[in-house]
Amino acid sequence: MRRFFFTPLAAAVLLGFSLYDADPPEGWFLAGNNRDAYESGVTQDADRSGAVAYLASTAPAPEGFGTLMQVFDADAFRGKRVRMTAHVRTEGVSEWAGLWVRVDGAGTPAPALAFDNMQDRPISGTSDWAPYSVVVDVPETAAAVGFGALLDGPGRVLLDDVAFEEVDESVPTTGQTPPEGPSYPARPMNLDFEG
Repeated sequence: MRRFFFTPLAAAVLLGFSLYDADPPEGWFLAGNNRDAYESGVTQDADRSGAVAYLASTAPAPEGFGTLMQVFDADAFRGKRVRMTAHVRTEGVSEWAGLWVRVDGAGTPAPALAFDNMQDRPISGTSDWAPYSVVVDVPETAAAVGFGALLDGPGRVLLDDVAFEEVDESVPTTGQTPPEGPSYPARPMNLDFEG
């Protein structure tokens, strides 16, 4: 069996990634549970006009995910149903990619009030530009909204024409309401370990 050792530069050359503008677009940041295995930036695409953002793995088999994201105050959307749309193209995504929106309440840690990351309808492989959307309700108690594109595993995701809009109740939500958090017993239990 032949082994291949990739450096970030070799991966960029072999997979056609741009080494230029390898910083998140203004107003965006790179996060995730393994953000060091991913990069983001701005590039051009022959099929789109203007700049497009990308999120790409920098290792052949990264563990964990990376996300290109933003967070904003929920004021403008409290009590409303919102749809995030974006055009997405993928290259060599062997695990999965998706758009995501998370609505957080106040507090530390902030409870998730709504969430969808498209894990139940993932984008994978190599795909042409196509529109995708995530629809969530923003409760009156919402404090912040986070959103972005995520990539789990190797590959590259390109993103263009991101938009947020209020939609009415006839548009179904795409996410699931997160659990309300752990439920605890009313008092300590089994303190003598006798059962």
